[in-house]
Amino acid sequence: MPYVAQASSGWQDALLGAAAGRPIVAVADCVSGGLLAGLAPLIANNAAIITYGGLDPNPIGLTGLAVASRQLEVRGITGFPWLSAPREVQL
Repeated sequence: MPYVAQASSGWQDALLGAAAGRPIVAVADCVSGGLLAGLAPLIANNAAIITYGGLDPNPIGLTGLAVASRQLEVRGITGFPWLSAPREVQL
């Protein structure tokens, strides 16, 4: 699975290259904040954005209009319940 670090120069071009011409329909975002504003133009309409982090304390950078007009699904998840689950459940 290729990955691209947003901190790298030219990350948007690297991301499009990693997608090899295929639409980007799902994003797993552990940073949140302003990263999504830079990522949004690169993803397909109807894409799913799963955010599970908060390294950037700022708002996600997407307006309601950007989400609605492109029918993006933004969903937050947490791993905290998994951390307190019994070991046999975690495995």
